[in-house]
Amino acid sequence: MPPAGMRVRFLSMATNKCLACDGGYLYHRDMDKVTDAMWWRLQRESPNSNRYNIIHDVTEMTLLSDFRGAWVGSADDMARWFVFEQGTGRRMRYFRLINNPTNSFIFSRTTKSPEVCGNSKDGPLYDDQYFAFIFEDMAVARIVYKIPDSVMSIPAESTLTSIESGNHTGEPQKKTVVISKTIEEESSFESQLGFTLTIGTEFKTGFPGIVDGKVSTELSISTNFTWGSVHRSSTTWSDTIEINMLPNTNYRVVGKASRAVIDVPFTATLRSPVTGVTTTMEGVYKGVTHFDFKSDYWPL
Repeated sequence: MPPAGMRVRFLSMATNKCLACDGGYLYHRDMDKVTDAMWWRLQRESPNSNRYNIIHDVTEMTLLSDFRGAWVGSADDMARWFVFEQGTGRRMRYFRLINNPTNSFIFSRTTKSPEVCGNSKDGPLYDDQYFAFIFEDMAVARIVYKIPDSVMSIPAESTLTSIESGNHTGEPQKKTVVISKTIEEESSFESQLGFTLTIGTEFKTGFPGIVDGKVSTELSISTNFTWGSVHRSSTTWSDTIEINMLPNTNYRVVGKASRAVIDVPFTATLRSPVTGVTTTMEGVYKGVTHFDFKSDYWPL
């Protein structure tokens, strides 16, 4: 959960809008139109409790809900206590704002009025009931990969490049052949458990690869990434091969590599540049990587 004092926005899974409050009125607005009306703070009931007050950062009003609706106002012993119920499956990265004392939840939709409201939690589940946290202007201070928990797909060997070279004389000949190939690889970072960074946040970190057939950060190079974007990088592999060619013989020369997809869990330490407040975020690094480069040749 966000630590005390950190401002967050509540991003709706269904509408891509954030909960907002102006002059005591609860509504939602597009996530990219950031204003002070969209910022909230969490106040925990006690150190061992999972119940929170959700307080608007500007008006200091409290978010409230029951089976009839949702609103902001003065703290109420029943309607102010929320728990964050994590989603499952494709909703894994989101949560529901559940108010157990009033048996209700809050939703955000654009399909019909009211667009932001509360309802009884004893009904079917829809995407409009799910939200994710967006932290205030957080910077990525550090990323630690959980290498033992990584998952690698079964490697598949493929031919990267193929050329033909030959000895067109009547005598044996030693010939030097150079082969090379530039490979583009993709990677991205995804948050889990209802937390996310502002799209476009830039950060620099190393990233995992495969060394000796295992996921590793041993050869990791610090690289610039942008949160919410797929990172594309290029690697050029080359090899110089000496071939003792038979007379009047052509040869096929190929470069091969193994390709795999890796998922590596990580813990990111986030820090507010303004307040210095820090928190952590769990996520998964997803990347396509090539390894075990090798060359081969044979007569045609």
